[in-house]
Amino acid sequence: MTDTSAPTRRVELRVRNRPSACVIDAVETTISRLEHLAEIDAIATLEVETWNTTTLDTIDACESENATAPVERFRAWARRRGCTLEPAFRRRTVDSLIVSETSTELVVPIVTVAVYEGDDLACVAPCVSGDDVYTVDDCLRALEDGSTELLPSSFGQGESSEDLDRPDREWASA
Repeated sequence: MTDTSAPTRRVELRVRNRPSACVIDAVETTISRLEHLAEIDAIATLEVETWNTTTLDTIDACESENATAPVERFRAWARRRGCTLEPAFRRRTVDSLIVSETSTELVVPIVTVAVYEGDDLACVAPCVSGDDVYTVDDCLRALEDGSTELLPSSFGQGESSEDLDRPDREWASA
């Protein structure tokens, strides 16, 4: 007989490499909260990874897949939910100061939490639905409260405005 009470939630925490000093404490607090959830078996596993803003024009296909595969999974989830990952995830065009070239960068948030129920992606934070923002802290509170639904029921009921493919789309820095 198998134990069906064992947690099946897996949490993937992605932290931007070399975050600024002013956010280090918040990042460490997030990691500690998730480690505590893992210690008390509220989540099955916790994976902590670092990632960077990626210059899409200069990486080869293998690097591109490694850099963008998580974002593509997250974008597909957002489309299904009817929400968006912008402005936390965005593409921007950068002009070189040395040569007259431009490049496209994929900018990732300082902290991203992805929660899987078994093999299914159940939640990505941060994300936006209309004027509502679902933060990493909102997601952590839901996990700490033992909520079965991580997002509010009304969240993401509209059509997705996911627009990361448009390289001309620019958002203010977070």
